[in-house]
Amino acid sequence: MSNLWTPPTETDQLKTLWQLGYFAGHEWDEVRQFLFTEPVVTDAVEQYANFHGLKDEEPAEHMLRPRCGLPDFARSPEEARLSKWRMLDVTTSNRLSGLNPLSAEREQAAWIEAIEAWSRVCGIRLTFIDDMAKANIYANPGSTGPGVLAYSYLPNDSGPDDQMQQVYNRSTNWSYSLLLNVIIHEIGHAIGLDHGPRGSIMQPTAGGDITRPQSWDIQEVVSRYGEAGPQLPPTAEKALTIKNRLSPGRYDLEPNTTDYDYEFNQTIKPGKYRLVGELEMV
Repeated sequence: MSNLWTPPTETDQLKTLWQLGYFAGHEWDEVRQFLFTEPVVTDAVEQYANFHGLKDEEPAEHMLRPRCGLPDFARSPEEARLSKWRMLDVTTSNRLSGLNPLSAEREQAAWIEAIEAWSRVCGIRLTFIDDMAKANIYANPGSTGPGVLAYSYLPNDSGPDDQMQQVYNRSTNWSYSLLLNVIIHEIGHAIGLDHGPRGSIMQPTAGGDITRPQSWDIQEVVSRYGEAGPQLPPTAEKALTIKNRLSPGRYDLEPNTTDYDYEFNQTIKPGKYRLVGELEMV
């Protein structure tokens, strides 16, 4: 611990814990009257330490780290599992120009790398479009409050006409790896994920050394959108030819015929398919 570190006051710690969801069911006017020796407070501090995987670091010191603006506990597990988009094709856009000291080209490169990171590990297909007014997920620079790097809204069985806004702190001194880490994290929220354990891309505090979804993140996102499908260009189409044998049963066959050859030609768009007696879109 640095000798220059000034611990937050007990009131500051109580407010942080309350804002992050550790005093569920209590209003701030009630929480601010709690004594730090009360079980409700010691339990909250212990829960915070366990959730963040703290070993050698004091919870009060950890609370000062730059982090995402969403609470650690914003929803019930049941609500979190229902948080997703109804479709697999989800559009994104941003106007992040102005996040110092990065150039607009580096900001855009981080955005594209981030959306591709999620598309590689699950069935969702995230693409970039220029029109923010039509994008399902869109981001701006702005003011997010002290210590908050960014925040994002969460989907709730959202559809093609819904939008999720994100805000990135224009006052932060951004590096490419930090911005990449934060964009992947916030996109994770925008496609339905809550905060995850230490070492995941969805851990609440920034970790510029984590620049791709980890095992916990992949498990959560696959549970919502399935396994990753073939990586095809967004506008590509494929010509599909199926050759098979028809056996008697459901078909009108000529008398004394046991089976028929047939060809089926159909143009299909990129997606995920499985063979279950016939071709079925999933």
